[in-house]
Amino acid sequence: MSMKINVAENLILRVNRLTNNQTLQQQKQIIFKILRMNDYPAKLINRLTNKLTNSQPHQNEIATAENPPENSQAVNTNNNNDHGAPTENVLYRSLPYVPVLSSQISRILKNQIPNVKIASKAINTTAKIIGNNKDPVEPPLQSNVVYRIPCNDCPMVYIGMTRNYLRQRMYGHQTDINKYNTMIANGINDTQQQMDTVGGHTALIEHIIKHKHMFDTNRVEIIDKTHKTSNLPILEMCHISNTANTVNRRTDVEGLSIIYAGILHTYKTRLKTNSARNDNTNTNVTQQVDL
Repeated sequence: MSMKINVAENLILRVNRLTNNQTLQQQKQIIFKILRMNDYPAKLINRLTNKLTNSQPHQNEIATAENPPENSQAVNTNNNNDHGAPTENVLYRSLPYVPVLSSQISRILKNQIPNVKIASKAINTTAKIIGNNKDPVEPPLQSNVVYRIPCNDCPMVYIGMTRNYLRQRMYGHQTDINKYNTMIANGINDTQQQMDTVGGHTALIEHIIKHKHMFDTNRVEIIDKTHKTSNLPILEMCHISNTANTVNRRTDVEGLSIIYAGILHTYKTRLKTNSARNDNTNTNVTQQVDL
């Protein structure tokens, strides 16, 4: 109800302040017609109109800049004092709308802190009701992601990031792997020569050359993503720092500030605790099923 009354009050104030070619009675008739078309009660319209028009000077009664009244003083429209400073700092805040509770909170704040203006906002927005109607983007076509590729021959993993499509980044890794396979097929088994040819690009290919292991780019997994490209290096360093069995170089996390160490350690510990708890739950369920 307060929102509906606010709409009507704003309409009345705008008509009163902006109209200069009609009488006050004509304005009231226009306001009454518009609000009645929107099913506002006649008594409410008359009460709001009389209240607001009596408290606001009519536009025709306000002196214009071309014809100011004699011996008049300039009106301070900025609500400033003699020193030009604002008399009060008004703070505007919004609160989720809850019937009864929101109006009570607004009333208390109005009495206790007059310079704070509260506006209500809806909890059930259209976005929450409708949800995301877009088709999900397939992982190979996602960009701005942090990914992980497991080694086929050991528990180690490679963590990387890409601003392009993940599929395009996998093409780059696969190209390096194909170069290595071609050298092996041609009988080039010298590690240093292999490193000079395809090494130096990523820690993934270095692990392949040094340990004769292989990575399958088809087993890539997206472990994080962001809409901000500038966040990718930080996300990648955080995941590398939190992964013990990574083939990535330690120099890959040199840019990570030490202030993240405690947060990452807490997060890593919590993950382990949750994982152990889930394992125990699964074991108990299995035992119950067996019984």
